[in-house]
Amino acid sequence: MDSTEQQQRFANIAKAFNEFNNWVPCRKGVFILTAILITHICYWLCFELVLYLSGDNVIVDAALVRGFLWLWIGFLASGLIVAIHYAHKNSNSLRPFNIVAYIYTLFTMLFCHGFGFMDSVYSAFILLMVLGILILEPKDLRAAILMLSAWAVMALGSGIAVHYDWLDYAPFIIERSFESRSHLGWYLLSYLWVFQSVLMIATWVRVVGISRQHAVQSLEQNNQLIRRYVPPAVAERIAAGDVADIDIPQRRRVTMLHSDVVSFTQLADRLEPEALTEILSTYLGAMAKVIEKHNGTLCEYSGDGILAIFGAPNTMEPEDQVAKAVAAARAMHSTIRLLNIDWKALGVDDDVLVRIGINTGRVSVGSFGSQGRMTYTAIGLQANVTARIQYEAPPGGIIISDRSQLLLDNKHATELVGHVAVKGIQNPLKIHSVIA
Repeated sequence: MDSTEQQQRFANIAKAFNEFNNWVPCRKGVFILTAILITHICYWLCFELVLYLSGDNVIVDAALVRGFLWLWIGFLASGLIVAIHYAHKNSNSLRPFNIVAYIYTLFTMLFCHGFGFMDSVYSAFILLMVLGILILEPKDLRAAILMLSAWAVMALGSGIAVHYDWLDYAPFIIERSFESRSHLGWYLLSYLWVFQSVLMIATWVRVVGISRQHAVQSLEQNNQLIRRYVPPAVAERIAAGDVADIDIPQRRRVTMLHSDVVSFTQLADRLEPEALTEILSTYLGAMAKVIEKHNGTLCEYSGDGILAIFGAPNTMEPEDQVAKAVAAARAMHSTIRLLNIDWKALGVDDDVLVRIGINTGRVSVGSFGSQGRMTYTAIGLQANVTARIQYEAPPGGIIISDRSQLLLDNKHATELVGHVAVKGIQNPLKIHSVIA
């Protein structure tokens, strides 16, 4: 079986397990009681087979054991009918299953006492019953504790009764000699119930393990898918459950980077749609990697335009914001120069150039949109200033505002190139060019 088929099989098992978990408790009880009833019928059939093959070498009171098994099976069948009735009403009540579980525990104790297994591995059978209760209702710890307590009381009472000869020890067995017990059929029958119980538990644990593994894989795939639509820094916050800074817009001081491809409209007119799509996809993907590498958050694609912010959602000192934004801008230009070499084969004769503007200021950062679709971005006057500064940048150049220039370290040389008027701001703003 190849990995694809195995993954599909695991997915089907996980789907069935999740559907089972969504059932009402009584419907789960019907499933579990059916499985238990089937195992008891199989055990009774095995008992009859061993009884038949043993001939005269019979070490048990066949009539007593047979009557006990029939009574046990009849009780389980009656409990199953009651559970089916409650499940038909789509009931959430656990009372039918709990009553069956307590009486079943008594039957199990009598079975272990009848064969003399109270001091053997059979005494751990109660753990299977507790597991069944927790499967039905994981939060119902009180019922599980009560079950363990009832078993302890019954086991203690049985031991005291045998000690004072109030009960016969192992009344199901006629002869307890080593020779009679060494008969292979009776030996296997004695521990068949253990094998059945272990098999049921192992099967359940395996199903749970597969479902958990599939859930982890599905979660990772979903996280990867989310990262295709949501900035990685935002996706990580969502995955960690820390959405307070993401969901509710907050006023924060950040550095914004706005870029735009020069003469993109003319480029689109000259290229075939397929070539244009490939160029645009390659360009946006490469720019996203550069921005994320420099700890920026890519907020928006607007055609060929890009808006990225530094300092949100992960906080960053203003000086670091500007330094990383300028470093990212330079890396973007370097990447585009490499991409231009590949784009020649697609019919791009002239080099593609980008204008980049950088500005620092207070904006409202968070999720904006409708309940059906939200976008993590920055909104405010300073965001508009960033777009306006970008428009003043020469092809292949980087323009930063005076606010950003004051925060920039000496590693990056700049020169004043003039002033720019921005709607909503009374006085023109100084802008600086980052010298390559």
